[in-house]
Amino acid sequence: MLKDIQLIIKEIETRRKELIECGHDFDDPEMLKRSQQLDELINRYYKLLDDINEEKRAIL
Repeated sequence: MLKDIQLIIKEIETRRKELIECGHDFDDPEMLKRSQQLDELINRYYKLLDDINEEKRAIL
């Protein structure tokens, strides 16, 4: 699971960098798509963190 988190973080950083380099023109369909992909990655990241917390609670 830690490896999954590391991969997601790396992908988030990459997509964030792409958005910054390209600008913030969300009228452009490609930019909107990239922004949505970044949002999805961030949501996956938080979901994994929630899963880890649930596992910790189950152990306690």
